Amino acid sequence: MLSIAADVRNTLGECPLWCERTRRLYWTDIKASELLALEEGTGAVMRWSLPECLGSFALTEQSNVLLMGLASRLALYDLNSGLLIPVAPSPGDTGTRIGDGRCDRAGNFVFGTMDDRYRLARRTGQCFDVPGDGDELLIQLNRITADLQQVARNLVIQRQPHGYTVSLNIHRNLNLRA
Repeated sequence: MLSIAADVRNTLGECPLWCERTRRLYWTDIKASELLALEEGTGAVMRWSLPECLGSFALTEQSNVLLMGLASRLALYDLNSGLLIPVAPSPGDTGTRIGDGRCDRAGNFVFGTMDDRYRLARRTGQCFDVPGDGDELLIQLNRITADLQQVARNLVIQRQPHGYTVSLNIHRNLNLRA
C-alpha cells in the first residue's frame, strides 16, 4: 500500500535521491527554488531556499555538500553553511535552464538543459556530461551531440555502455553516442 511520505505540497517536486550516509531522501521543488530532505526515523522535513530554480543535483564525497544543477549554473552547495560555490555557467543556449540529471556509477554527472517555454516548437534542449574527477573543482563540460526533435519536459537520462538513452515525456527514446 502506498502512503504519503511527507505532505509538503510541492509546486513541481522532482529528482528524489536517497543518501545512505545521512539517511535522508532529498528532492527539489523546482518552481519554488527549494531543496528538501526527509529524515529517516524522525520524519522531519528540512528545506533550503536557493537563489534560482534547482533542476537536479548529485551527492559528493562530503555528505554535507551537493553538486547542484541550478537554472543558470553548476555549483557546490554546503547544506550546513548555505555557502554556494559557483563551478561553471550553464552550457545551454540562451533561454534554457539546467533540467534533470543523475550521477552514474563512475561519478559523472549527466544532465540536460531545457526551455521552460516548451509550447514553442524550438530545438533548444541539449545533453551534457560532467566528468567525475574526484576533488577537482575545475569541471569541463563535454557536450554530447544530440538534436532533440522537440524540447523535453520530464527528461530521463540513463548512461549505457553504448552511450546514453534519453527518454522524453512523448514516450520516444533517442540513443545517443558519446
